Amino acid sequence: MDATADRSATQPETGSTLADAAASDVRDPDGASSTEGGTPGADGATSTEGGTPVEGSSRASVDSSTSDGSDDRDTMSDVGSVVSPPTGNVTCGTAYTNPITALAHDPSVVVLGDTYFVYSTCQTVAGCNSVPKLIPFQTSANMLNWQIAANALSAVPAWANQLGLTGPTDIWAPDVHVSNGVAYLYYSVSAWGDVTHSAIGFMTNTTLAPGASGYQWVDHGEVIGAPQGGAEVNIIDPDLFIDDDGRWWLVYGSFNGGVRLIELDPATGQAKKPVAPTALTSGLGEGSGIIKNDGYYYLFLSTGLCCSGLNSTYQIVYGRATAVTGPYLNQSGGSINDSSVRLLPPGSDGNPGQGGQSFFKQNNQFYMAYHAYQPPTGDPTLNIRPIYFDANDWVTLDPCKAKGYQP
Repeated sequence: MDATADRSATQPETGSTLADAAASDVRDPDGASSTEGGTPGADGATSTEGGTPVEGSSRASVDSSTSDGSDDRDTMSDVGSVVSPPTGNVTCGTAYTNPITALAHDPSVVVLGDTYFVYSTCQTVAGCNSVPKLIPFQTSANMLNWQIAANALSAVPAWANQLGLTGPTDIWAPDVHVSNGVAYLYYSVSAWGDVTHSAIGFMTNTTLAPGASGYQWVDHGEVIGAPQGGAEVNIIDPDLFIDDDGRWWLVYGSFNGGVRLIELDPATGQAKKPVAPTALTSGLGEGSGIIKNDGYYYLFLSTGLCCSGLNSTYQIVYGRATAVTGPYLNQSGGSINDSSVRLLPPGSDGNPGQGGQSFFKQNNQFYMAYHAYQPPTGDPTLNIRPIYFDANDWVTLDPCKAKGYQP
C-alpha cells in the first residue's frame, strides 16, 4: 500500500491555489473486484486488505470544475486522432510498458497548477505494512517521476476511533476531488478483517500545496457507516462522482453485500437525507468508480485477490448504464453481476494482478490510475494510462480501436 517515488520531481508551487486547478485541469465528474476486508469475493478469492498487507497497497482520483478538463500544458502528444500520455507505450500494435517506478496502492490523482498529486493508501512497502496509514501523497511535474511529499493526516480522526472496529483502526483508499475552489478528500476507516464496522469520512482543504498559506485539512466526520450504508456491505473505497446536472453521488462498498451508491448534498459534502443506498452490484467488486462519456455511465470495479504481491489476482472490470443508478450491463446486455466486462484481467501486461483504479480527465482525454503488482517484487506500482471508447462506446485500452482513430 505504499510506494517509493523518484526524488527528481519538483515540489509544488507554494503560491498555487485550488482556483488555479479549477482553471487548468481537475477530475472529470463523468467517469474489478477484490476481497478487501478479508471476506471471500464473488470469484471465491480472499483479499488481504483489512488484514496484514503483503508487499504494500493504496488508491486515489481527480476532479475538475472545468467541463472539458482542458489545460494549456503541453504534456501529451497526438496519436492519430486520440491522445497519448507522456508515460508508457500506447502506440498501436505494441504492448503497454509502464515506465513509472513509484509505488501507490489505490491511487487517486489530482492536478494543481503544474503539479500532479497522487494520494494513496500507502507509498512504500514499509508504509503498506504499518498501521495506521495516514493518506500519504506524492508529487510530480510530469506524471512520470514522483517525489514523496507528506501525509494528509497527522493522526486517525477522533470519531474514527469510536466505530467499535475489531482490530487497529486504519485509513484506506483516499479519493480526492476539487470543486469550486475546495479540495474534498473522502477516505475509508476500517480494520483488517472487520467488514461490519467500517465507515467513510471526508475532509476539505483550500489548497493542496503543504507550503501554501491556509493549508490545512479540516475533517468533517462520518459520511456513511453501518447500518445505514447497506446490509452486509463493507463500507470502504469511496469515489465521488459529480454529474452534469450538478448532483453529487458517492459510490462505495466491497464484496459481501456489494457496491452501493448514495446521493450527497453538494453544499455540505455529506450524505443527503434521508439516506437511501442504491445497490449497483450484489457481491461483485470493490474499489468502484464512475465516469460518464457520451450519455453512458461506466462503473469500474476491482475484483479478485488483492494485496498479496505476486500471488494477487486482482483485475479491473466494468459495465455501463444509461442512468447513474443503473442497471449496469455487460456487452451482451446482461447484468454485470452475472458477467462483467474485463478491462485488465489477471496477467495483463505481465502483472499477476492490478486494480484500485481511479480516473481523471485532461485535454478531453480520460486517464486511469491504478496499482499493479509488478514483477519481480510484486510491489504495488503506480500506472497511469489513457482509456478510449470504441465505435460502440465500450471502453478500450487500445488506441487503434478508439472511435474516430485514423492511422
